[in-house]
Amino acid sequence: MAATRTLRLRLRLPLLLIGGLGVGGLAAAKGLSHPWAPAYTAAARTSTSAPQPPRSYPDARYLIASEFLERLTQDTVAAARNLVAAALLVDPVKLPDGSSLTGFAPSTQGADLYRITYHSVDATGKPTVVSGLVAVPESGRAAGLVVYLHATTAERHNAPSDRSLEAWGVLTAFSGNEWVVALPDYLGYGVNHDPHPFALGRLNAPAGRDMIHATRELLSQLKRQADTALYVTGYSEGGGNALWLGRLLDEGQDPALRPTFITAMSGPYDITGATVHSFLQAQPAYVDNLTEKPFFIAFSAVAAAQVTGQPLSALLRPAFARETADLLPGTQADDVVEARLLGAAVADMAYLRLPDFTPEPTRLMQPDLIRAIETGDHSNPTVKLWAANDNLDWTPVAPVYLLGVIQDAVVPFAGRNYPLPAAYGGIPAPYGAGNTENAIRHLRARQLDHTRVGWMGFDGAVPGLPGAPLPTMSHDEAFVPCSILAARSFRVKGLAELPRLPDPK
Repeated sequence: MAATRTLRLRLRLPLLLIGGLGVGGLAAAKGLSHPWAPAYTAAARTSTSAPQPPRSYPDARYLIASEFLERLTQDTVAAARNLVAAALLVDPVKLPDGSSLTGFAPSTQGADLYRITYHSVDATGKPTVVSGLVAVPESGRAAGLVVYLHATTAERHNAPSDRSLEAWGVLTAFSGNEWVVALPDYLGYGVNHDPHPFALGRLNAPAGRDMIHATRELLSQLKRQADTALYVTGYSEGGGNALWLGRLLDEGQDPALRPTFITAMSGPYDITGATVHSFLQAQPAYVDNLTEKPFFIAFSAVAAAQVTGQPLSALLRPAFARETADLLPGTQADDVVEARLLGAAVADMAYLRLPDFTPEPTRLMQPDLIRAIETGDHSNPTVKLWAANDNLDWTPVAPVYLLGVIQDAVVPFAGRNYPLPAAYGGIPAPYGAGNTENAIRHLRARQLDHTRVGWMGFDGAVPGLPGAPLPTMSHDEAFVPCSILAARSFRVKGLAELPRLPDPK
C-alpha cells in the first residue's frame, strides 16, 4: 500500500489543480483511513438487531437516557481486524528496530451498542446535555473501561453516536474483547448544539470525564460489572483532548477516576509552540497538508472567536471569514466543507503561490494574529486561550504513551532536527517544532523517564524526486498503526514492552 498511497497522492494533486478549484470538483481526504469499513457494511446488510425504545433514568446523576442500537458480533469484529491485518501485509509498517507492525489481537466476543445522553458542562462551565456511544461486551465481567475521544469532523451528525466510520475503527481496535468502550460526541455534536471548542482540550475534557460517570451508571442499570481499570485514548484533535482528559483525571480528587494508562495519538499538545507556528512556516508539498490547512485554520479561528467573544474577522481575512461563518460544525459533510474552504482560500485569498503552487496559510489570517503568534503575545485573547490549552506543564502519575507519524504535515509530531532511527528513511519532519517532541522534552525535564512516559512515531515519508519527499503515511492513515499500538498499550504491563523512539537530544 505504500505504492498505492504514493500513487493516490500523485494523482490527487493534478486533479486538485486542474478540476478541484471549483468546489464541486474536489474529493477531499477528510476522515481517517478505514480498511475496516467493508466488514461493517456487510454486517449491516445481514443484521437482525432491532433498535429498542430509549430508556430514561430520572434517578441517575449523569445518565439521562440510553437507546440500544445493535449487537456487534464477534465475527464482524474479527472480519474487520482481518481486513486491517491484510492491509498491513500488503503495506508493512516499520518499527524503529526494523521489524514490522502486526494487527490486532483476536476478538473473543461481540458487544452491545448503546447511544446515551448525559449531563455535562459547556465551555463556560454551565450545565448542558451531550451524547455518546457505549459498547458493552456481550458477556462476562468487563476488564475495564476505554474512553476514546474522536478526531475532527465538520459535520454535526458525524459523531460516534451516529456510528461514524471513525467509531467503527475504534470499535475494531478496542471492542470485541473484554473492555467497555465509551466514545463521547463532545460539545457541538450529536444532541448538543453548543459551540464546539475545537482543539481546546481543557474545554473538551469534561465531556469525557462525565461520560465515564454516565457509562458506569449504564453498566449498573444493565446489571453488568466492570473492573476499575480506566484507559484514556483519542486521535488527532481527540489525541489532544485525551491527554487533557488524562490530566483532568490524574490530577483530580476522585480515586474512582484515576487513569490506569493514557495513550494519546497525533494530538496538538503544544498549540502555541508547535501547532499554530506550523501555520506560519514554509509548507511541505504534501497534498493532505495543502487541502486540510485551510480547514484547520478556519476551525481554530471559529472556536477562538466563540470562546473569547471576538469577531471572526479579527482573526481571519474578511473573505475567508465570510466563507467560514456557520460552517463549523454544521450540516454539511467533511469533504464538502473542506472543498468550500479550499476553494475560498485559493480563489479569494491567493492561498497557492505560483508558479509552484506552494500553500501560504498566512494569507488566510489577519496580520495582528500572525504577529501575536510570532511573539507569543498573551495579551492577544486568541493566543492567551491557546496557551491555556497547551498541555506540557504537568507531572502525570499514570503511564503516558504518545503516538503519531514523524513527518505529519497536519498536526506536527516532531521537529525537523529530530534525528530519525537508522531503520527509517531519513526524511525529516517538515516543521521546526512538533507537539509530541515538545511534550517529551517538557516531561523529561520533570524527571519522567521512559518507564513513565514513552513516545513512538512511524516513518511517514520516503525519498522521491530531488527536494520532494513522497509521503507514505498521512495524518489520517496513521490512525491504523497508532490504534494497534494503543490497544497493545492497554494490555501490557508497562511502557518497557512497547516500541519507542529515541529521545530528542
